Order: sequence, then C-alpha cells, then structure tokens
Amino acid sequence: MVQDYELPYALQKAEGETENVWVLKNDSGTSVLKLHFAGGGGQAGAGGKIATPGSDATNRLTVSLTANFDLKRVKKEAAELSNDSDSAGVSAKPMGEDMKRWKGTISGPKDTPYDGGTFVIDIELTSGYPFQPPKMKFDTKVWHPNVSSQTGAIGLDILNKEWSPALTIKTALISVQALLAAPEPSDPQDGVVAKEYTSDFEKWKRTARLWTEQYAMASSDTQVLASVSCIMGLFIAHLRARTRSCMLGYVKV
Repeated sequence: MVQDYELPYALQKAEGETENVWVLKNDSGTSVLKLHFAGGGGQAGAGGKIATPGSDATNRLTVSLTANFDLKRVKKEAAELSNDSDSAGVSAKPMGEDMKRWKGTISGPKDTPYDGGTFVIDIELTSGYPFQPPKMKFDTKVWHPNVSSQTGAIGLDILNKEWSPALTIKTALISVQALLAAPEPSDPQDGVVAKEYTSDFEKWKRTARLWTEQYAMASSDTQVLASVSCIMGLFIAHLRARTRSCMLGYVKV
C-alpha cells in the first residue's frame, strides 16, 4: 500500500547548488532541511520517494510512503495480549498463521445495559497495518446507536480517520468498550437505534438489556442451545464409531 502525505513545507531548488539539491522551507521561509538526490527521479531512499516540484515555490512536499504489514509488531501485540488477558475487560488472539484475522472479546461495561455480557469482535488487519486501522465489527448482536444491529459495523473515529500507528488492537478494543458505555446518538451507525435512544431512553435500555441477555450472556438460550448441539454432536460421533467397530467385529453385542 502506498500512502501520500502532504507536508506543510515548500520545496525549492537550492541556490548555487547542482540540479539535484533542494531545500525544504517552512511557512516563514526558513530553510529547515537540505535534500541531496543521488540521481534523477527524486528518489529519497528505500521505502519512499519525494516528488520533485515545479518552479513555483508554493509547491508542497509530497512524500509517498510504502506501508507493509508489520508482522513483527503484530506478533508482539499478540504476545502482550496473551500475557495480559482480560486485565482491562478485553482480549484478542489471532485465528490464522498469517496473523491477519483475529477474534476479540469485550466485557460489557458495568452500570450499562451491557453489564455481564461478553461481546465477540471480528478483527481483520489490512496489509497496511499499523499505518491503516484494523477492520472491526461485532459478531455478537448488540443494540447500540453506534453499532449496526444488522451487520455489526462500528461507528468509531479511531477505526477510521482518527487512527494512529501508535494505537494497538488492545487500545482499539478498549475504545470500543468505552463506546458501549457512552453512546453518541448524534453520529449514529444505526439510525433506528439512535432514534429510540433519544426519543424513548427507557425503551432503548430495556431492548439493549434484552439483546445482551439473549446474545451476549453465557446463560442465554442461544449459548445453551449451542452447548446442547455440541454435546449431541459428540454423542452421535461416539455412536457412529461404536457402530463401525461392531460392523468390523471388534465389539460384540
């Protein structure tokens, strides 16, 4: 991935120097950096390039940075999360060897309709991570103004234009957890939920609690049915194995 950044400096040819020497000046006209290019094309070392401007001194410096997936950093984040599991009510771990698909969990904040629930977050790291934000959405259904009740999409600034490479998967999950505790209905991801939140707060709170109990709590019918299905699957597998053994003559009945 290549990302272009415009910096607040003017790039001009250096007076009395060769063609491949330029100076970088700030808005007050003070030279802050001299750039020496080894050859034509404005190359500025591996991993980036500087576009050579025209003669107009108001031209801005445009730097193109090639952002590659930082596997070393991602492995470090995984190790830290593994050693620091649930310390802040959030956890996450990679689901594949390429370290790009993750599953995270968030504990519902106390004194909110989500209290006692465990919410699963699907996480996808793009090829530009950490220079690009992770893609996050709720796997667990949740009734919240800033989360789509249909797709689980999350409306959160740090997962979009406010993302910084200084942030991590853990800090992003903590921010999502904070969003659960402090909805922003004026900038909704789900208009229906936001309207209910602003027009009938008590009804919204009841619905959010009902969804938490139904979809995010271990004692919910959904979780119980999942457990029963798992047990039945193991039992059927056992019967099939026993039947096969009988047919092969290993077990007498």
